[in-house]
Amino acid sequence: MAKPNGSTITRETQRRLRLSESILLASQRGHLPRIAISEESLLEVDQLERAYDAVSVLGNLTRSLAALAAYAADSAHRSGGFWHWCRHCGHPQALAWHNVAATESEMVRKRTSLRSERWFWVDPRLSEWGRIVMMSHIKLGGGQYAPRLYFHDDTRGLTGQVHIGYIGPHLRTARAA
Repeated sequence: MAKPNGSTITRETQRRLRLSESILLASQRGHLPRIAISEESLLEVDQLERAYDAVSVLGNLTRSLAALAAYAADSAHRSGGFWHWCRHCGHPQALAWHNVAATESEMVRKRTSLRSERWFWVDPRLSEWGRIVMMSHIKLGGGQYAPRLYFHDDTRGLTGQVHIGYIGPHLRTARAA
């Protein structure tokens, strides 16, 4: 495939663009209502396709985005956050509660170097800097990449949305630092 400047795009780049673009298009076309996904949140998605269990991980990603959309749509009729909703609501799109982490370990929350990896882009109405720390995440798989989806729940706030901050390989933790 030729780019406007005459150079070519590799098949790997085409495949990566398709995954990122498909997630963004699904969001923009209303298939993921009340889910805000920035291009920045998808910068590491291509690494998930290299995982030995990529099909499983991408399936988990699809289910996770659908669960977050169902959760956001159900916001007026629930108490608690996403973890609580998954554990107690009985909704058919709820995830297994043990795959959802409401926060990070105390070490990650307190250590500046680890906490700084969890600053992600959001709607500028949420932060004058356009970024906030996100500790809530969904475990998309294990293995070499142990991929994660980080999010901020603003369903009862200013935007009424769940903001996706990061989708990609596991970020550093106290054990790996």
